[in-house]
Amino acid sequence: MMPEHSHPRTAWLLIWLALAFAASACEPVQPPNQTGGSIVTETVLAKDFKADTATPTDITTEFAPEQKQFHLVVTVNDAPKDTKFKSVWTAVEIGGTTLPHTKLEERELIVTGSGTFEFTIAPKTGKWAAGKYKVDLYANNNLTRSINFTVAGTIAARVPTPTPTLVKCPAPTAPVAKPSGLISKVTVSDKIDAFGNPMNPATTFKSVTKIYVVISYRNAPSNTRIKIRWWVLDVGDAAPCNSPLADDENMTVGQTGNMALYFERPKPFPTGMYRVEIYLNDTLDQVANFSVKE
Repeated sequence: MMPEHSHPRTAWLLIWLALAFAASACEPVQPPNQTGGSIVTETVLAKDFKADTATPTDITTEFAPEQKQFHLVVTVNDAPKDTKFKSVWTAVEIGGTTLPHTKLEERELIVTGSGTFEFTIAPKTGKWAAGKYKVDLYANNNLTRSINFTVAGTIAARVPTPTPTLVKCPAPTAPVAKPSGLISKVTVSDKIDAFGNPMNPATTFKSVTKIYVVISYRNAPSNTRIKIRWWVLDVGDAAPCNSPLADDENMTVGQTGNMALYFERPKPFPTGMYRVEIYLNDTLDQVANFSVKE
């Protein structure tokens, strides 16, 4: 198994285009309340929050490294029942071994009606690293507000990710695929749109934490079984040669459609070679090779 990925099956997401996904917003949107106004009336960052009066104190976007918590204080008006709010905290640039735009944490709250509430985040170690941060607020999965903020001090020098020592894995036995004609296309990408279409199809990727495989099938009989198998071919000493990247994933399809699945790591994939195998009714139907480079 790959390092730092103890639960590979939980990283998979099956996306069915037949469910007609709503398009995701690229810019913040203001979801309406029941009377047509905006749900979110105010969003601020603060050094503290008085719960008894629901009041933020020391509103700011500049913090000291010793700050115990960041407080995102949100005021809503007439939110529909069970509106889901989510905060996503990101280290935009803090140097050291942390890559730019690293997600630090996300939290969710279910809110109904009007009022003020807070999201908080505390440092994993004693102090916050100096640099640039941001917090995004989502309402029912729509980006609603985004606040950039800083922690005072000099950003630490970037520590480059070490290149794994190559162990020159022996070439694996090439799998022999027997295309059935039911799978019309297999695409590997590091991004997809809201409808599951690949946005960056390629065979070589750079510093990725998530890889998608998008499978198009046509005129498949009901209960056609598809199995996905991910392989590490050669990533130096980061993982054994020619080893499974995750447990096999199985699903059943029928008729015509697309589906996208992904494998995700908390840190970028190690540099090297990988392979995805797609089986149809237990027979290898398609093979897609890809690589990751610095």
